[in-house]
Amino acid sequence: MEGESLLNDGTAVVLFGILFGAIVAERLTVPKGIEQYFLAVVGGAVLGSTLGYLASRITETVGDPQIEITLTTILAYGSYLLAFRLHLSGVIATASAGLMLGNFGAKRGMSAGTRTAMQSFWEYISFVMNSLVFLLIGLEIHVRALTELGVRTVGHRCRVSGACVVGLPAGAIEQSFR
Repeated sequence: MEGESLLNDGTAVVLFGILFGAIVAERLTVPKGIEQYFLAVVGGAVLGSTLGYLASRITETVGDPQIEITLTTILAYGSYLLAFRLHLSGVIATASAGLMLGNFGAKRGMSAGTRTAMQSFWEYISFVMNSLVFLLIGLEIHVRALTELGVRTVGHRCRVSGACVVGLPAGAIEQSFR
């Protein structure tokens, strides 16, 4: 389910990039836009799957969880950078690499302990990244603009402006007691 969500997000990023480029350049035709879309998505998926497969083969030869976690971090960042450099979708490449390593490599070449450590590491990274995204969104909300739009009560203002400051740590504490 999460892999599908990542691919949907990646597709949205590619479409946004193409449409933004069309607006800025004002020279993009529909056929050219479709061509760029499929090149970015398919190219990113092929690149990411290939890199994920290669990383899977490497993890078969390594038995140390820290090295394998480091390898996955390099794979995630490296696949994005390489795809970006090749004018492909970095998000799709990273998602494809992760799906390949997580579904193929983890089952073939990683011990149960390594898989557990890997899952804990990436769950934590996911939590931190989501927290940072919502914190940045919270910092960009202008309370005066919201007030002008009809948000009148102090409670609403606190929930909107304080959601990231109070809500995220509260959510983390709540998760720790489950």
